[in-house]
Amino acid sequence: MIKENKEGFKPEIEEIKNLEWEEQNKKYEFLLNKDYSIRDYIEDKEINLEEGHRKEGESVVIGCIDEGIFRRIPLAGSGCLFLTKEEILDFIKERKVNIITSHENCGAALVWAKRENPNKDITQEQADELLKKYINGIADEAEITFKYIFAKEMKRPKEYHSARMIFFNNVKDYYPSGIEKIPLAFSIERFTMHQKDNVKKRLKLAINIAFGDHGFGEKFTKEEPLIIACCLNENDNSEEIKGEINEILNEMENEFKDIKNIKERIKIDYFFVPAKK
Repeated sequence: MIKENKEGFKPEIEEIKNLEWEEQNKKYEFLLNKDYSIRDYIEDKEINLEEGHRKEGESVVIGCIDEGIFRRIPLAGSGCLFLTKEEILDFIKERKVNIITSHENCGAALVWAKRENPNKDITQEQADELLKKYINGIADEAEITFKYIFAKEMKRPKEYHSARMIFFNNVKDYYPSGIEKIPLAFSIERFTMHQKDNVKKRLKLAINIAFGDHGFGEKFTKEEPLIIACCLNENDNSEEIKGEINEILNEMENEFKDIKNIKERIKIDYFFVPAKK
């Protein structure tokens, strides 16, 4: 556990981040070598991409886009940040969801709680409790199960986001997070393009977190970029989808003036997912 000083600052975090960064550099060559793609890495490591397909009888779960949560439909703040309650309920019916979750130390929960309570000073702990109550209420209305995920159950450090990659997933019922030898990554579903603005907002949010103080921030450079890894069906057009992402990055360059050189600090990569057998 990282200790706070009287001002709440945790001086050891940056040192721990540095160690984590170097450890990832050693494990995942495609993060550094611009001529070595995630496809090359998957082939060299003999990674079984079929592991990501939803299994027969497996629960359909809604969770956050956070890299510490695996095998779920990723929605920012479990849907609260960019969807109305009615839209979440419709989404649950459409995707035949069995379980909806929220998690401890959720940044999206804090943004949502402050938005819903503009005249109150909301702490992270209070935001987590407010979202837990809200999502639990949705679960009751939809007659599905609610589960709260504690920080100790997640696959990343509690104090910061360790993802150096974002999955931009175009394969339905496919969960790239958690596949053995694949690094932790934020997850965004691209194929729900009837919610195009929502998809764009989720991708922008993930990039903003990664480039912010709670992510690796300024460590991302042209030489050591944030990877957006597109998970594609075998008949998808990779250039078309990369073009969509570039349009979103162009928008971000204009919207987020406090984040420098967004496009040059991001590498767009892709891999094709074999069809489910």
